[in-house]
Amino acid sequence: MAWFQFGSPDLRGQGMDNRTSSYWNRINANRSLYGGFNYGGQCFSIFGSLRGNLSTWNNRVSSLRRPGGECA
Repeated sequence: MAWFQFGSPDLRGQGMDNRTSSYWNRINANRSLYGGFNYGGQCFSIFGSLRGNLSTWNNRVSSLRRPGGECA
């Protein structure tokens, strides 16, 4: 389990690269998960105050962006 206040451009630093199976966004702001480092690759939005499992994104997340970094 990992907790992020601001996000991470490279989840290898936290030992979490490609190891994410679920999420719980405990704030009322959107976050974004990325398949590549430094917010690159495909993007998956997590909307505020939601939690769930990552079915097609299971073990594919390499970076996480804080609020204000929603997918385009």
